[in-house]
Amino acid sequence: MPLQQEHESRRVKHQDNPFKHAEEARTFTSLPSAAERASCPVPADIDATIDFALLQGAKLLAGWRQHVQLPILKDALAEIADLKTWVRQISKESRPPHVARVADKISLVALALIADSVRSRNVTLALCFKNGFQLCGDIEDSKMHCKIDERTLSEYLATVAHLTSRNVSWASLNEVQRKCAAAALTTPAATQLELCRVTQEQINLGQMSTGLTKEQLCQHLWSFPR
Repeated sequence: MPLQQEHESRRVKHQDNPFKHAEEARTFTSLPSAAERASCPVPADIDATIDFALLQGAKLLAGWRQHVQLPILKDALAEIADLKTWVRQISKESRPPHVARVADKISLVALALIADSVRSRNVTLALCFKNGFQLCGDIEDSKMHCKIDERTLSEYLATVAHLTSRNVSWASLNEVQRKCAAAALTTPAATQLELCRVTQEQINLGQMSTGLTKEQLCQHLWSFPR
């Protein structure tokens, strides 16, 4: 699976209190605003992941993980079981106590195996889980996010042409509306009320936007007044 663009080394400000950053992060209780999201385009790796998931569908994706991915992983872990035990024993003495408390259940050998099998450029990942990650100072680029070629504008427009076509999109929108209306007829009133309550609760928390009328949705999709 392609990965997003590599990032540069960065300077992380040292803090005497290691929990200060976590405390500050806890103050952010809502999701980013629409303006914040608009300034952060979806990375190419996430875009490729979404495409793969949508093409597979939920059932096929779950089946692929269960019947293809999981057996391979189980066989590989069985092959390295003895090595896993040996590495765990010899790394105990040299592993910092605070790292062991956090990552004691993480298999260093399994991490190295997965990193090698996906050809990850982050070759020190298992070592970092053994000794701990550097949190301040000049941090070297892990090379974990390797650069890939973005789609050209013409390729992107060809991909989304069926979505931006007014005729096709209008028909699809009406079909979704018809299905929702048909489903509502068979949904118990109590379930409808509970769904409305939960939705409003998420809106109040700022984690969902308010609903759009069909006219507002059309204006947003196709940028015309009526």
